[in-house]
Amino acid sequence: VATFVGDSNILEGSLTETTEGTMVIETDLGRFRVNATMDMDETADTAYLVVRPGDLSVATDDTTYSNTVTGTVRDAIGHPVSGTELFLQVDDDQTQNEVQARLQLSPEQFSEGETATLGWEATDAHLLTELSVNSEVDLEADILGE
Repeated sequence: VATFVGDSNILEGSLTETTEGTMVIETDLGRFRVNATMDMDETADTAYLVVRPGDLSVATDDTTYSNTVTGTVRDAIGHPVSGTELFLQVDDDQTQNEVQARLQLSPEQFSEGETATLGWEATDAHLLTELSVNSEVDLEADILGE
């Protein structure tokens, strides 16, 4: 989660295809669709999927989203005005990732350790080819301290 652009979920991956106005990025957490509404260098080795927490929703059997991610609820923090911040731990074989959502639901609807699925539309995500305008700055090491 990065705070320099407001809270955002950022997943690193590679562009795998572009068809009918949609780009697909392959990440450690799966393949995700993004609207190809911007001029994107399709030959870039690395791309970053960015989706804001407020654009994610809880996916149920009755909902259909262009993109979904399933993980374990790590925490649900209620805020009186802005709803609930939900933190989902999503693991693949090699890394642990956290996805943050901001939902207009009660935190009591979530229990730590339960499985939840979050979804978003291709129009809600953005693609970047760089995370910094200064190539000498490493976002994770220099700014986030990770």
